Amino acid sequence: MRGILIDWLVELTEEYKLTAQTLFMAVSLVDRSLMVMDVERSMLQCLGCACMLIASKFEEIHPPCVEDFVYISDNTYTKPQITKMECDVCGALEFKLAATTVCHFNGR
Repeated sequence: MRGILIDWLVELTEEYKLTAQTLFMAVSLVDRSLMVMDVERSMLQCLGCACMLIASKFEEIHPPCVEDFVYISDNTYTKPQITKMECDVCGALEFKLAATTVCHFNGR
């Protein structure tokens, strides 16, 4: 299921023209969140939305808004659900969001 989620995050990155740094940070946040949180299978895409939202706020000049993630998930999740997942991720990671990713070694 993680592979399917990451493929979807790649498509999301292309759709909203986000940077590679945003994608790699989002994947890092997903992986680190899954290590410390129990996430139901039905909420994996919501986790992906929340992690991409956090990464976008961290890396992008003009990040997509929560409504964009509601739309891109085909209204599977509501704005409050995505916002709550965002808070859950931040809390689970103790707000230690920044991490070294492949982009830091890529030389770009």
